[in-house]
Amino acid sequence: MNSVVERIINICEEFARSLMQSARREYARSELTPEVDNAVYALDASTIDLTLSLFSWAKFRTTKGAVKLHAMINLRGNLPAFATITDGKVHDAKAAPLVPIEPEGIYVVDRAYVDFDWLWTINQSKAYFVTRLKKSIKWIKQNIKVKSFYGTSPNAVKTQIWIAMSENLSSLSSSLYFIHPPVMYAVLNLVYVPQSILTLIVILLSIAISIPIIHLI
Repeated sequence: MNSVVERIINICEEFARSLMQSARREYARSELTPEVDNAVYALDASTIDLTLSLFSWAKFRTTKGAVKLHAMINLRGNLPAFATITDGKVHDAKAAPLVPIEPEGIYVVDRAYVDFDWLWTINQSKAYFVTRLKKSIKWIKQNIKVKSFYGTSPNAVKTQIWIAMSENLSSLSSSLYFIHPPVMYAVLNLVYVPQSILTLIVILLSIAISIPIIHLI
């Protein structure tokens, strides 16, 4: 059961990443400013609050639970180019080394990301960074909408966040159409779901991730 559950999470994550690549290709020629030809990215991280009594594994503070979504936003199209989910206690700068750095890219970060070792890595990669004095990037809160979670396990939370990311990306791209199947939310808690149903979901998602136009009912 656990291996199938992990496979579902991995597929949802990989599907979101494939949408990022598709959206990036679609917006590649959009004009940022006449003076900038480089790829420009802004880093954003947002804490997603969870009720500790329901999500006991997500310990953040004494009476509060949370996970954190870290994202790199491609300003050419204002769309995510990279994302990862961590424990709510992970500082923004600690997740920064996971961000892929491309030569000639410009990375806009706020003071939470001022880690000199990481900034030196950007310099060594022949890329550039611009730091801001205060936190002001709010892309995640404005674009990733999760009003409530359908399951309380870590797997359920991560899966639903990746689904929300995929929905946002599909809305940005005219060549992608994605409707998540209602049955997916029914299995997010992954407690009393038969193995055969989980296997079927894995198969459907595996097929979906390789098709540019997705319509699952």
